[in-house]
Amino acid sequence: MSHFTFPTEGHGTWKMVAIGLVMTLNVLLFQLESAWGADRFKKEDQVEVLFLNSWLPGTVIEVDRRGNVLVEFQFANVPKRQVFADASVRFVYEAGAMTKSRTWTALTGKFKIQASLLSFDDLQVVLRKPDMSELTVKLEKLSEADQRFVKNLAKTVVSQPIVPSLPPTEQFDESASIAIRDESSATSLAEDPLPNNVRMVQGGALFATDDFFDRLGSVLPVGGEDCWLLASLESSKPGGANPTRLLWVSLSKKKLEARQLLPPGESLLDYNAKVRRALTKSDTDQARSSTILTLWDVSPTDKVAKPIVRWQNPSKDQHGFADWARILDDGSVLHRRSKQEYCCWDPVRKELRYSVNQQSFFAPVGVISCGRKYFVLPEDEAVRIFDSQSGKLAARLPVSDGASAVSMSEDGIRLAVLGKSSLTVWELKSLDKPMAIYPAESIGTPFAGKIAWVGNDHVIATSPNKQLQVLFSLNHKLPLWSYEFDMTAVRENEFDSYRTRELVDSHFVYAASTRPGDISQLAVGAVKLPGPKVLESTSSIDANNYMLVKRGTAVKLEVQAGEHNATVAAALKDIVDKNGWRISDNATVTILASMKRGEQQNITYSSGFGRSSQTSNVSLTPYVSALQILVGKDVAWQSATQSGAPPVMMLRSGQTAQSEVDKWQRPYPEFFENTKVPENIMDPKFKFGFGTTSITNRGLVPKSAP
Repeated sequence: MSHFTFPTEGHGTWKMVAIGLVMTLNVLLFQLESAWGADRFKKEDQVEVLFLNSWLPGTVIEVDRRGNVLVEFQFANVPKRQVFADASVRFVYEAGAMTKSRTWTALTGKFKIQASLLSFDDLQVVLRKPDMSELTVKLEKLSEADQRFVKNLAKTVVSQPIVPSLPPTEQFDESASIAIRDESSATSLAEDPLPNNVRMVQGGALFATDDFFDRLGSVLPVGGEDCWLLASLESSKPGGANPTRLLWVSLSKKKLEARQLLPPGESLLDYNAKVRRALTKSDTDQARSSTILTLWDVSPTDKVAKPIVRWQNPSKDQHGFADWARILDDGSVLHRRSKQEYCCWDPVRKELRYSVNQQSFFAPVGVISCGRKYFVLPEDEAVRIFDSQSGKLAARLPVSDGASAVSMSEDGIRLAVLGKSSLTVWELKSLDKPMAIYPAESIGTPFAGKIAWVGNDHVIATSPNKQLQVLFSLNHKLPLWSYEFDMTAVRENEFDSYRTRELVDSHFVYAASTRPGDISQLAVGAVKLPGPKVLESTSSIDANNYMLVKRGTAVKLEVQAGEHNATVAAALKDIVDKNGWRISDNATVTILASMKRGEQQNITYSSGFGRSSQTSNVSLTPYVSALQILVGKDVAWQSATQSGAPPVMMLRSGQTAQSEVDKWQRPYPEFFENTKVPENIMDPKFKFGFGTTSITNRGLVPKSAP
């Protein structure tokens, strides 16, 4: 028996957690039956064989006296012949069945049929015949031997989960959508904390995949008395995909407790335990030109997920932005329809309640407050906070350093805003008072980023190079620690999955994999942050000891701005004077300023609603201005900007979207005059913290410390 482990609460050591390594429920049930012998298969039978964790079609070549079967099949377009045990060979009509094919006899003895058992309950069985047709027979109509067989089977296993049928796809009314305006905003917001029942403990569970193409699409922290995680096992197999499997893992019991099936192609986006609702999406085609959303009624105790409503949502881009959605309650769903548009759907009235256009070129993802009352949208010049149900503006917070990511604390009291080079924290009960601003060059970015609160004193952010998670301390005003993913165990699957990394209740919830031998296994679990050794190793750190650039430091200037060299050089000299630095050609610290053209980009604008909507495609090649401070060859600080495009435009007669966008494309030497460069800059060796922890399929493993 192989084991997968996650740590237990409050300890750096790990308890062993084991879930039976069963390839699938089907294989387990097949193995409960006795061997069939050599007469089960015959030459030239069309069968399927279990090879490298996947069932592949093949043809029987020969069967020996012990029942071993020589099968010819293809793998990776190469013909192969291999001997398989009986348990690894099945007829096509046995796929997905609970048992191998057997002879079923009527109670009268006058009727017999060869069929596999698909499912059963106390009253009836569902059988599949060799011609793939299905037959439902009342249990009382079967022979006494068949009834005993079913009753004995029921003592050993539960009935095979049922794949529910999808409801008809509807088109919701978009004409009722209200326009969102920037009205006067409040100076105080009510708390919206994490619900008390959404709590995590350290732990995890392991399970085998059903197929080579299986992947974890989402791992969602649900909470409750059993500390539930809801994972979705989804198939990426082209054609004939397996059903999506909802897996309920109890962290308190450290095992997989329940599962339900959904139709193939359904991907889990969100779950709201308060209203027992799950939200899935499927794409209408490979180009993702339209997304279909489906609401389900489901909980860990249900045998079958019940579909509620299914509706089509035309997408306005093809880059996966429609993968973000949140269930607000049983009567509203907030969905990111395109890169810069969020829609609130009313699945009861079957209409679009409101939509919001994000005023940001890079469009970092919006967030929902922990109690799902507020929707927070980061933008280029402000952070807007909306009432998530009505779309009414609750607050508008101006930002001078941009907003690349936002996060509301789990107590509902504070909002963190990550900018190009700073971290700003607002007190939501006192928005009219000055906010706290922390220099945060190591985690700041002008592009779209990600941050989350860890308790009340730390924020964790994805590093600009996307390789690390960096823990930033508000008390120290420094990056304290970094976390890296063990890529052999925790795969970087942002493009294949949706929510396999979540942070809730100071616990990092994630998916991992392990592969003992030829068996592929997946795991989900939670570990508590900051983790072993972090706070103990960093409690006495003094930020002043790690500043390489400060008042009196010698620097040299390097300008690459073409015709704007003189203007940019003058701006750099002004920065040096303000910060108390001094210019020296022999300095090891370099201030590098550059201006250049970026790569061509394409943008789609839309006008109108619903079927009357029209689109305009434009292209732009932005001007990029960048400022770096180098210590040797290492980047100690940097900031950048580039020309963009207006999020919304009003066109007069004779104007085109392309001509208006072209007006925005110009060099921007003023960037160097307006950029605020910190007086003290940290040693780049410590820009991601003073130690590293690896996130593995064994939990958190500290690698280095000061």
